[in-house]
Amino acid sequence: MRLYDLVIKDVKNILYDVKSLAVILIMPIVLMSILGMSLQGVFGEESESGVPMAHIGVLKAYDLDDEMAKVAGRMNLETMEPSTLEGLNAESNFFSLLDNEEIQNFLTYELMSEVQGIEALEDGEITALVILPKNFIYNSYMMLEGSRLVSEIHYKINPENDFFANIVLSIIDSYVDMTNHIYAQQRLTTMSLLSSGNIGAIDGVMDAFDVEAVELSGIDLSIKATQRDEVINSFQYYSAAIMCMFLLYTAGIGGRALMQERLDKTIPRLAVGGHGLSKMVVSNFIRVMILATIQSGIMIVYSSIVLGVDWGDVLTILLTILLSSFAIAAIGMFIAVVTLIADNYKVANVFEFAVVYLMALVGGSFIPVEGLPEIMQKLGFLSVNGLALKMYINGMYELPLSDSVSY
Repeated sequence: MRLYDLVIKDVKNILYDVKSLAVILIMPIVLMSILGMSLQGVFGEESESGVPMAHIGVLKAYDLDDEMAKVAGRMNLETMEPSTLEGLNAESNFFSLLDNEEIQNFLTYELMSEVQGIEALEDGEITALVILPKNFIYNSYMMLEGSRLVSEIHYKINPENDFFANIVLSIIDSYVDMTNHIYAQQRLTTMSLLSSGNIGAIDGVMDAFDVEAVELSGIDLSIKATQRDEVINSFQYYSAAIMCMFLLYTAGIGGRALMQERLDKTIPRLAVGGHGLSKMVVSNFIRVMILATIQSGIMIVYSSIVLGVDWGDVLTILLTILLSSFAIAAIGMFIAVVTLIADNYKVANVFEFAVVYLMALVGGSFIPVEGLPEIMQKLGFLSVNGLALKMYINGMYELPLSDSVSY
């Protein structure tokens, strides 16, 4: 019997095995559909520009009138309006940032009370609750005396949505950093003007620093730094993650093959015909590789047509299918040989019921690797499905192949 005939026989055996086909084809289709739909909130709704949308609640924990009165008293003035020295008004600067047209392309907000904010977080209606604390306004004016640069801004985040909330924290942190930088520059000039009582001239100083432009330049940099981790949606991520996980079950099917051949007396019959065990091992390797390739192709076609998944760069995707199928076949061959030597299915069982789940966990098939403890993230290189997932994601981002060489 030629090797070609052995491979054809092995492939047919799998195609006739309805139970195995259900495990490697039907189950991943169902899972990627359910997870993609149910976890859309974790990855965020996309805007027209392709950047995920975030909706936040803003809580004002201060009283504007009281704080402006405190500022006036500190400056020995009878009254003081928020429009006076507006460039130092933290509330005005903060909401100018949120109301900016570019920011609103991916971030919307609404004012909430503390009770409303907590309820919205629990219901998943907002990504985060941003709290502008007491003395937020007062402290921003007191930078003139060198007391502090800007009030702290606090956050409350829904733990189930913390992956996507990072983009919100990045935006707010950029605001704080840029405001600190601007205030440091302004203080040198305004100190002398304030001491001479020339308050009117300070407004010109504020305009000269072009506060909003400097703030937005910092925000733009922050968006670019975080966009790569956030831009794909839940259907894209879980289509690749679940597909890579169920490739491991294909390796498990290959791991049982030689043992089954022994039980079916195929190995002794081939030996009589002058065919060694090595030919069966190679046939099993090719069979698993073909099966993994077909499995990957079906999953990609299904997710593209039914779920609308954009897989990105075709060359990267084709190369990933080839390499992952080769790696899965190698694992299947290894398990098959060890199972045959042990003369027991326990080796294959341990792989399917323990190793697969461990690889799926550290490889990011359940939740993105970024959400795992650091020690588990470092184990990702041991996961074949995790490496394939990273290559597929690189393809979705249409990154150059050089970025996937290490995987």
